[in-house]
Amino acid sequence: MMPRQSHPHLHWHDGLQAIPRGMLKLLILRLLENSEMSGIDLMRLMEERTGGVWRPSPGSVYPLLAGLEHHGMIQAVRTDGRSKIYAITDKGLNVLKNVRNRQESVEQKVRVGPLFWLSLLEPEDRASAYVKLITVVISRLKESVGELTTSQRRKTVRLLRGLSEEISSIIDEMEDGSTD
Repeated sequence: MMPRQSHPHLHWHDGLQAIPRGMLKLLILRLLENSEMSGIDLMRLMEERTGGVWRPSPGSVYPLLAGLEHHGMIQAVRTDGRSKIYAITDKGLNVLKNVRNRQESVEQKVRVGPLFWLSLLEPEDRASAYVKLITVVISRLKESVGELTTSQRRKTVRLLRGLSEEISSIIDEMEDGSTD
């Protein structure tokens, strides 16, 4: 009897989520806060916002939309062909408001999530992933600058100057061959 060949695309890690479902729910609410959209519109926008790096699957998005609708956080406002167009409800807006009120907790979760994934990588790959992550964050920061008030810009500039010094220090250490 011949040994069974495994399918080249079926691996133990295929079930791992790039974005936790709870975060994806909040992302859907956030996107619907600005505009009514269908599930496919949401998936396309998420792909666009990540520079084509990530696009949620229909198997993730549509059950979440059904759940959000069931719990009254979004509602289907019309149908466009076979697609439902969704809008956020007052209940959904309140959920986002509560999340924003817990900003420190949200920021901590955002920082911790990637650390778990990156800890699985070898040092060289991890360093490369960190640099790519910094590049993405800088790109998103550029997009956000126009939305900041003068006071918020000043605060952000102070933070960026500190980061710039840290990055320069890392570069100097790497060029010198020393590490802490």
